[in-house]
Amino acid sequence: ALYAAASRLAGLVTFAQNSISAVSAPMLAEHYWQGEFSQVEQVMATSLRWALLWAGLATAALALAGERILGLWGDEFRTGGSILVVLAVGQMFNAVAGPVGFLLNMTGREKTSTGILAVVVPGRLLTLPFAIAWGGTLGAAIAVAGWSGLQSYTTWRIAGRHLAKSVAANETCR
Repeated sequence: ALYAAASRLAGLVTFAQNSISAVSAPMLAEHYWQGEFSQVEQVMATSLRWALLWAGLATAALALAGERILGLWGDEFRTGGSILVVLAVGQMFNAVAGPVGFLLNMTGREKTSTGILAVVVPGRLLTLPFAIAWGGTLGAAIAVAGWSGLQSYTTWRIAGRHLAKSVAANETCR
């Protein structure tokens, strides 16, 4: 119950990113397929700025007031402040990467995105029992945040390369 409450609260960190991505994803796809790569970069940058603003504020608020907020579920939940902070930081990795998963999925690289998940999901599932045995609920939070960070970083790197190659190919064709 403690982990579930902390996980739900940590989800607030990417609340704005999820909303922004719902709007920006079709714009990214449209600009990409029309070869308007400067527009793709502009939409990515704008989306990232707004998502980071929210994510930064949400992470700070959860770090500062997380124990009090968790206490709304009962006094026994107050002990989950560190779990909440770890999970919020894990969500922050996602926000820092921006809507790169959508960029891959909307620009013909959905198999790449699936490949990343094919590594991350089993990796997370295999390491969670060890993380829990090592550190209990906090260990689980660390493992989940770590794998989330790895997924976000990997997706960000691959999406950046994909976009750079597309820009280079477009300029070569001109």
